[in-house]
Amino acid sequence: MADQKIKLDVTSAKSVERTEISRMLRPRLSEVLNEVHDMDASERFWTLIIQTHVRAIISRKPHIEGEKSTRPPDLYPINSFTEPSRKQKLKQNLILFVKHLRSRWNKKRIQSILEQNEDFRLGFPEIPVLTAGELGSKLPEYFPLFLGKGDRRKRDKVNKIANRIEDQFISNAVRELPMILVEHFTSIYSQMDTREAENKRFHIHLDNSFYYKVLISAYAEDGATVYWYQHGCEYGEFREDTDHNFELSVCDEYRTWGWKYKEKDRPWKAYRLEHFKLQYDKYKNNFNHDLLLCYPELNYKNKPFYEEWSSFLLQSLDRDKYTGILARPRRSNKIQSHRSQLNFIEDERVVKSSGLKHISEEMSKCRLILQMNVPSTNFLECIYVDHPTVGILNNNRPTDIVKPFYDFFKENGVLHDDIESLVAHLNRIDLDSWWSRLIKEEMYRSFKDTFARKAEFTQTNQ
Repeated sequence: MADQKIKLDVTSAKSVERTEISRMLRPRLSEVLNEVHDMDASERFWTLIIQTHVRAIISRKPHIEGEKSTRPPDLYPINSFTEPSRKQKLKQNLILFVKHLRSRWNKKRIQSILEQNEDFRLGFPEIPVLTAGELGSKLPEYFPLFLGKGDRRKRDKVNKIANRIEDQFISNAVRELPMILVEHFTSIYSQMDTREAENKRFHIHLDNSFYYKVLISAYAEDGATVYWYQHGCEYGEFREDTDHNFELSVCDEYRTWGWKYKEKDRPWKAYRLEHFKLQYDKYKNNFNHDLLLCYPELNYKNKPFYEEWSSFLLQSLDRDKYTGILARPRRSNKIQSHRSQLNFIEDERVVKSSGLKHISEEMSKCRLILQMNVPSTNFLECIYVDHPTVGILNNNRPTDIVKPFYDFFKENGVLHDDIESLVAHLNRIDLDSWWSRLIKEEMYRSFKDTFARKAEFTQTNQ
């Protein structure tokens, strides 16, 4: 089968060009926002606040680098390969409005927690090791509501600055700064009370609220310490990973799932994987299927590839050995079924999942999990709980840390460079004996400790 890998361009999170453009945009946009808001904040202050916009702009780079952008600014950044549609904007605003209604009473609680404590955790899964207080007090969700058009004079300043910039891509990146960063920014920033900031320590796993991006930036600017925690796969496996570099730039220490690659990295523990294990342990392994196919997010760029890939896989698998197959789409929400993404599969052995159930429940029904791309979070979830898994390795820039482990997994049939090798392995092995031998190997145990370290309680917050 030709073209075994998805090609990486600037729209890919793993593109080298994306990392370079991100590094170029941050100082330029920081200067612009300081000028617009009459501030003298550091680049670090602005980096956390603008990163969602930076991601969105780079994803649309092929569409906005040629001509002057004339569309009105969005309220929030929307990450899309093309200009966000009216439907996308309405959907996002509705979701954020609902989140505001659910969290609106938390604002006073947040201020009280900040005043009475010194260590805070944000965006972590609720697991015993954390609820026991290992990383301090939990900060509740809060999503602000922005009403009206805000300070329109600041949009005029943005447009004047954009007109001075000769590079059309950078000019449009400035011109399309969302309203939360321009018209409405002061209304949020003025609410920040950072007294005794130098005594505060923030432990960040996910920061999905704009309110918290501004809060953390304001506290860090005034002396608070920020610890950032790995929250997904690929970190430590890709050289110069865009998201890892971004998070390093806004924290004082980066706590990983067991590895160390950059100076600020500190080997820690895999809290997210422990949360997954607690979910996984709820289900008794009752294997109704031989194989689970875990699909990535499908879009107009990669769908033709995965249609061809799936056709080859299903035609080549031993039909006597693999009689029941579950195909799971990547879900983007927990409300509507995603089964239609897999309409191209017509094999009678395949049951198509809606993608709405927790993946641990569907794993418990399948003897073997097939990863279409490794690195992947689910690959590490499988390793964390020792559930049999195989996959296609798709990493052209592996770190020196992970290379020996990739070699080990390829030698033992866990990872493959192409679908032909993977199918041959699946048709050849006795699953139980192969996997039970593998998990006893020293390299397997070492990989777990390096990339999926057990989350056990410790007394210290530091």
